[in-house]
Amino acid sequence: MTNEEIYLQNLAKIDPKLWRIKRKLLDTGVNADIIPTIIETIAGVYTDTAWGDIVITMENGIITYVIGKSQRRLDIDVAGKIEYNNITTSFE
Repeated sequence: MTNEEIYLQNLAKIDPKLWRIKRKLLDTGVNADIIPTIIETIAGVYTDTAWGDIVITMENGIITYVIGKSQRRLDIDVAGKIEYNNITTSFE
């Protein structure tokens, strides 16, 4: 058994979620260096508004941008109605 096989076997026992990530990286050949940036971007949107988009841009096999866009959810009808927890209030 190789050192890598022993490592993966132990990782699967110690931290199955981390093993799953490692296994996917090995199976797909995706560079692990991108993972911390994606996690940081997700965390940034989550701690800001917890609403938004994460956009990963790839050009010719190169990740060029990981962009987090926070959004504020309003749920305000332009006609003057607001819905909150399935309760509609009108300001007419």
